[in-house]
Amino acid sequence: MDIKLFGRAQKIAPNITIDVGHNPLAAKALAKHFEGGKVTLIYNSFSDKEYATVLEILKPIIEEVEIIKIDNHRAVDPVALEATLQKLGIKYHYFSTKGITEFKNYLVFGSFSVVESFIDRYFS
Repeated sequence: MDIKLFGRAQKIAPNITIDVGHNPLAAKALAKHFEGGKVTLIYNSFSDKEYATVLEILKPIIEEVEIIKIDNHRAVDPVALEATLQKLGIKYHYFSTKGITEFKNYLVFGSFSVVESFIDRYFS
């Protein structure tokens, strides 16, 4: 049986990849997939996930992080996420579709809520 899992390292545009994995194992796979290149990471996390570990694993491939807001009571406190990014020395700002350019590679990574939030904003 050939099963395809959509939302795992799936290209939705030539320079935009989405991935609904939100754990260290998925981060390791993506770090290997993008090894030798840089991405703008569009990201958020649930507070009960290992977001600091995920970001540390992805740090070698991150040019910058764009924090995307998600409408979910489980979302990590933005102050805690910002503190983690600062501690890791990763440049960040908040996501805006106006900042999307064809000259950068983007990785939208996190839960289905993160990818859904991105797709709703990007395609509207």
